[in-house]
Amino acid sequence: MTEPITPKTTLPRSLRINRIEQERQNKPDLDHHQLAQDLKKENLKKENRVNKSEETEHKQINDQEETEQQNQEQESKEEEEKNEQASNTKRGSYIDIKI
Repeated sequence: MTEPITPKTTLPRSLRINRIEQERQNKPDLDHHQLAQDLKKENLKKENRVNKSEETEHKQINDQEETEQQNQEQESKEEEEKNEQASNTKRGSYIDIKI
């Protein structure tokens, strides 16, 4: 005959039911780990984007400074050439005769 079920009585479970129960218990942990990994990947992508944008900004600033220096050098050279040409034209236009 069968015995009555008491709290201490163990009932045999099938392997399938055990697997389902374990999956239910482990699912929140797996979801949590997956979410954490996704957030890490997203944060790395954001950091890389920020680093790249900072690098490009620094490059742009450096390029602008270089072009400004080159423009200043060209302007100073042009001014020197103009001054030389002006002084050359003054030299030939006057005749200084002393007696």
